[in-house]
Amino acid sequence: MGLPTGSPPLDMSQYLLLVCPENRDLVGSTFRRLLTSGGKYNQEYEIVRPDGTIRAERTEVERGSGR
Repeated sequence: MGLPTGSPPLDMSQYLLLVCPENRDLVGSTFRRLLTSGGKYNQEYEIVRPDGTIRAERTEVERGSGR
């Protein structure tokens, strides 16, 4: 993500600010759907690092039962 080592974890709104504006709505809605409905998430999108460079990001998440 291009953040300094030791940076605190980002919450969802902070994370979405790093996502390219044209991908932000899709990434946010997919994350929210995963949190409410469960399932798997596998998506590629671009982020803007703090230095302004654009990088491809690939995220894979599977929501577990919490046990």
